[in-house]
Amino acid sequence: MHHRITATRFSDQIAQIIAFLRTKMKDCAKVLMKSLRDNAATGQSRMSAMQSVLKQALVERLDRDNAIRTDVWDGSLTKESFADFLLINLVILMQQEDGNEGVLLEVLNRILY
Repeated sequence: MHHRITATRFSDQIAQIIAFLRTKMKDCAKVLMKSLRDNAATGQSRMSAMQSVLKQALVERLDRDNAIRTDVWDGSLTKESFADFLLINLVILMQQEDGNEGVLLEVLNRILY
């Protein structure tokens, strides 16, 4: 991603990422997804690899946000499981052309801060 993320808070970083993705998820992304449809195995492999990279990046960003409450992470909610949850919701949000990221960002803020 060539767009620089400037926000300090994790939830604000996610807002910047969503804005970036919304500008880039136009015809090129649709063409790519249609081309991968014919080769499901390749598409799934690429998606899995990308999700792993994105998950690690989200965990690293969570680690760097000192404003996150210290009692958020425990045995039932880890940074990794939270990154999985967020990634799933980001994918769904990007699939909806008129998706409202405000709800997701509010959930992030209420959980983390």
